Amino acid sequence: MVILEQPQLLLLLLLLVAAAAATGATAADDELECPSSIFDHAVNSQGAIQFPVFHKKHQCLRPWSVRATQASSTGASGAGKGGGLNNLQEEEITSSSSTKIDVIEDSSINDFLFLMAVSLGKPPVVNLVAIDTGSTLSWVQCQPCAVHCHTQSAKAGPIFDPGRSYTSRRVRCSSVKCGELRYDLRLQQANCMEKEDSCTYSVTYGNGWAYSVGKMVTDTLRIGDSFMDLMFGCSMDVKYSEFEAGIFGFGSSSFSFFEQLAGYPEASSNKGESASS
Repeated sequence: MVILEQPQLLLLLLLLVAAAAATGATAADDELECPSSIFDHAVNSQGAIQFPVFHKKHQCLRPWSVRATQASSTGASGAGKGGGLNNLQEEEITSSSSTKIDVIEDSSINDFLFLMAVSLGKPPVVNLVAIDTGSTLSWVQCQPCAVHCHTQSAKAGPIFDPGRSYTSRRVRCSSVKCGELRYDLRLQQANCMEKEDSCTYSVTYGNGWAYSVGKMVTDTLRIGDSFMDLMFGCSMDVKYSEFEAGIFGFGSSSFSFFEQLAGYPEASSNKGESASS
């Protein structure tokens, strides 16, 4: 179980998680207490965020499921892009309909990284993403794939479509966050799609074995029964040989996954503009 209280504890926490995962994978005779859901996020009494992280060969990954409640088609269409937010939130939490993503003990999704489940947008889409401690940007594949999408396993969830999420917002080129992104990623050119006034990103991994290029958006991230805004990349062009939905950067920067969660449960007050406008 990862518990986040301060970003500087990240390295120690991940080392502890890795040790626990290795122990669980080899001590077959020991009893393991596995969570009922991979998407078992919670906030403790001190306000720290905690969620399970397992290696792909951990004993707990024998089939158990991700469940994300979905809004009914009537509720989603009735709310539209602007209204009905509170009612739809209530429906998402209490709805009996659900989407399952089975996680199995093999290398069909990713053969070397940890995976976690994230719920993005409203109505929510659950994706399995890889955890990368060596990078800071978080991104998932998005529809429509303007250039190229990598093959995404059905077990990793559907490809996210920001146009179908009424809480999705573009990040403007002139925003402070866009400027910080350019500086932190060491981008040589202006990271802006001027026609749409959308902030863009480009990230390369290793010696170029993988890359992702796309637009930055802000959308709802679900943690348990609570919601917050998360800024992440919507990939339009990907070179990637694994099969999860994307990569979440656990490194240290103003826009990394953990840095954004540091202010939880306060949601972002800068709502921007609708991604579909």
